[in-house]
Amino acid sequence: MNMYPQGFPKHRMLLDFAGGTIKRMAHFAKVANMISLNTSRRWLGILFLCIAPAFAHAAPPLLAIGVYLPAIRDVPRKDVEITVRVWVEEIASKVGVSIRPVQLYDDLSALKRDVVAGKVNYIVSTPMGLAQHFSDDDLADGFASAGAANDALLLVVRRDAGIRRPADLAGRHVQLRERDELSEIYLNTLLRVSGVSPSQLKTVSTQRNANALVLKLFFNQCDAALITRNAFEIAGELNPQIRKRLQVLDAYTFEAYRDNIGMFSSSVSTEDREAITAAALTMDNTPRGRQLLEIYRTDKLIRSHVSDLHPYRALLATHNKLATNGR
Repeated sequence: MNMYPQGFPKHRMLLDFAGGTIKRMAHFAKVANMISLNTSRRWLGILFLCIAPAFAHAAPPLLAIGVYLPAIRDVPRKDVEITVRVWVEEIASKVGVSIRPVQLYDDLSALKRDVVAGKVNYIVSTPMGLAQHFSDDDLADGFASAGAANDALLLVVRRDAGIRRPADLAGRHVQLRERDELSEIYLNTLLRVSGVSPSQLKTVSTQRNANALVLKLFFNQCDAALITRNAFEIAGELNPQIRKRLQVLDAYTFEAYRDNIGMFSSSVSTEDREAITAAALTMDNTPRGRQLLEIYRTDKLIRSHVSDLHPYRALLATHNKLATNGR
């Protein structure tokens, strides 16, 4: 069908045809470009989904250690800072972890804040300190020094003091290791279970380490003390008179004792925890690793478990219940 009137100039018809063709070609080109752009976007999306997991796993595990200093009381602060840093570098060389400078703490509340803020993800602490400041859900299994085999916290008295049970401590002078949460809580619990208020003790004083406690007790400078089994046995081997003058009240021993423990923050993935732990457990395989372990008086590292804290949590719960009831 002819859309032009008869006699319409042919050159005008050709121009209209050409213009329409150009418009149609431009439209087709625009549509083609849109299809091409959408296709490109789809392929880029697919490509991103394919490579994103690779980038997600490309970042090395992070190890950011916080050390509560009373947990490593027999090693000077500067030595702790240096040796833990070297120890972390040993692990990093095996696993390829990213490390942050080791943080040292005198206050567990400050350490807890940094764990919550993500500044620390591995904690070295006293077990009772962890039980007081962290829940099981906050923590994950880690590793720690093996420590002395069969160590425990003993109630030791002078044989001539006439002390046979915790109730006999009323009016007596008792000594504990300083800044030891377990000793304080355990002593107060023993007293309250026996119907004695901690205020009925004559005095409670502290010493820096267990060896000093043995000597104070031996030389009649206190009546009773809470001393670790390992320290007491070593002292008895060095001086047999100690066993003759001092007595362990075995019925009042806390058997689950350990000096320190290491735990990951629960924010660390299972894969990263396992990789770091596996590397740490081989520390004793190298001369350098063994030298570091000797500084902390242990021959190897072992796995630690959140359940290791349960005896401490049970003791703490008993202590708090008795304190709440006014006993």
